[in-house]
Amino acid sequence: MIDVASGNTERFNQTLCLYEDWINQKVAGGYTRHPDGYLIFLTPAQTAGLDEYANGDPFGFDVDSAFQHARISKTLSLISCGLEANMSEDTCILDVGCGQGHITKRIAESFPGVNVFGVDTSINAIKHAQAHLSSGNLSYLVADAYLLPFRRDTIDIIVMNNIWEHVFNPVMLAREARRVLRPGGLLIVSTPSRYRLSMLLKVIRGKQISISPHHITEYTVGQMFELLSFAGFENVVPYRAYYMEKVKIWAIRKRLFFAVRKILDFSLRMMHSHHILSNTAFYTANKPK
Repeated sequence: MIDVASGNTERFNQTLCLYEDWINQKVAGGYTRHPDGYLIFLTPAQTAGLDEYANGDPFGFDVDSAFQHARISKTLSLISCGLEANMSEDTCILDVGCGQGHITKRIAESFPGVNVFGVDTSINAIKHAQAHLSSGNLSYLVADAYLLPFRRDTIDIIVMNNIWEHVFNPVMLAREARRVLRPGGLLIVSTPSRYRLSMLLKVIRGKQISISPHHITEYTVGQMFELLSFAGFENVVPYRAYYMEKVKIWAIRKRLFFAVRKILDFSLRMMHSHHILSNTAFYTANKPK
């Protein structure tokens, strides 16, 4: 196993420097270990910039919600399938855009025999993750998703849970993931489905499609196929993530909506359609061997 705390960091493509030298900007490059234990691969100026988590979690991550349960369950299921093909004591899973580490911790707990890394640009998010959601086989890093600090061909599985809709250059993000993945390595992506049922109903009614103010854009299944293929991935497969929030028995409109979606979704599957009506779509893709 890779023990980051002991300095066994051959996966990384930079050199470790003292925290005091880093904070005082006495070094031109390299990374450092914060006194709290997590690694930082950005400069002091970069970490002092815009931080979404400066005032807490802006996305309101609720671990008890039906959405998060479905999201976590699907992520773990896809990872498990990916590990069946090849798993060793050197196996490594990387969670890119891990935020405060809620899903990353679940990954580490579910697969104790592998090395797990959580990466986010927010130093406040990683600080929270290190303090509250740490694990023996889990290491948190402050780093740029466009410039991952890992050497080429060193990661077995990369997870990108709901980061795709937040980035300006998704192709660059995918290509960086492809660089650090080992040949045959697995990429797992989850992102809002552009034409989920609620959006399609708006289109039918001639209404404007609106997305979350946190999102730059949202993608159709076809667009995700195109983006991942253009970035050099193969075997792109879409998956549905089913969930139903608890609704009161008299909430007939919501119950009818879920029933209609289930019927339409079943019909699409019977036609072997790739279209996804659920709010979140998952995708897996492989780096060519």
